[in-house]
Order: sequence, then structure tokens, then C-alpha cells
Amino acid sequence: MYDEYKKFRSNKLYEYEGDHYTLKALSIKCEIGYSSLRARVRRHPNAPIADLLYKPGTKYRTGTSMYAYRGMRKSCAEWAKYCGVDTITMYNRFKHRTPAQAIENRTRTTLRSNWGNPPPDYDKWVELKQRILAYQDRGWSDEEILYKICHGDSQLRRNLAEIQ
Repeated sequence: MYDEYKKFRSNKLYEYEGDHYTLKALSIKCEIGYSSLRARVRRHPNAPIADLLYKPGTKYRTGTSMYAYRGMRKSCAEWAKYCGVDTITMYNRFKHRTPAQAIENRTRTTLRSNWGNPPPDYDKWVELKQRILAYQDRGWSDEEILYKICHGDSQLRRNLAEIQ
């Protein structure tokens, strides 16, 4: 099989089980989609080809990837058992974080809901002052600010009408 593909310069050969194969030949041999295998090789160019030849949906179950943390080296399933979570949960943690963050489960804490607190007081004069200051920060002249408030800023115009 090596001689077959040797004449094409664009074909990159990968060694698998002692033989040389192209991605197309490997995808046929291992019954994996060619585009899936090509995408895996592009995402992980330095990984051994044997690690990329898994069936879709089975990588996190088979434990082909090993993750090291504090001197321990385990697969995703073994880390899940160690941490007491589902395998798919641990797989998603490894997918989006570093191994240390995934194992220690350091996540960004969410703020408590403020629905129990009363809403802040609404002061129309404070809103007017903040808008004028924002327009001044943009470098607008007083005439432009007045025109914007009187003609273009309908919400503020309604609020000013209620005040007068």
C-alpha cells in the first residue's frame, strides 16, 4: 500500500500497526469517516495517529486520553470515578478547562439572585445628568446635546415632559 500513494506529494503517510497508510486508507480500515479523521488530525497535529482512531462518541468511555495531575495519570473515566461524577461530566470539564481546573472543579461562581431585593430608586434628574455627561465624554457640543434630547432621545423627552 505504501508504493501506491508514494507518487503523490500531497499524500501524507501515517504509520499504524507497522504499515503506512493515508488518511483515506485509515478511515476505510478503521471504519471512521474521512472528514472526522482529517479534522482530528488538524486539531491534534502532534498526537499519535492511534489515539485519533476512535469511533464517534466513544472516546470518553474508552479512556484513550490520559490526564496527569499531581503525579497521578488516569483516563477520563478513572478521573470521573475518583471525583465522584459522571464520565460525560468529567469529559466536558476536560474539554473546556485544564486538567487541574477540571479535577478540582474550580469554576466561576455565579452571583446570587437579586430578585428578593427591592428595585433601586429611579431618579429622572440623575438619568438626565448621566446622559449629558456621556454625551460630553463623546465630545458633543451643548447644542448637539440639546438637539439630541429634544428631538432624538424619545425616552428622555418623555421623562422630561413628565417632570415639567
